[in-house]
Amino acid sequence: MLDCRNILFANLVSHRTSGVWERYFTGIQMRHSNDICFWGMEIRGRIFPFSNTIFDEVSGSVISRGYFTKLDIK
Repeated sequence: MLDCRNILFANLVSHRTSGVWERYFTGIQMRHSNDICFWGMEIRGRIFPFSNTIFDEVSGSVISRGYFTKLDIK
């Protein structure tokens, strides 16, 4: 996500199916984005899913894997 504003994701499921033998660093990568809301989010995969749910390139903030009921990024 690059330069995004005022976005709501409701019941987002991110699933990774791959043929590689390592986890991908993040499911969602953000840069210069704010007012992003995730209401009901699940990150999953078979053998090697994502290592993290969200990564903000500018601040370096990382939100690790998990299930979220509500997550607001301001």
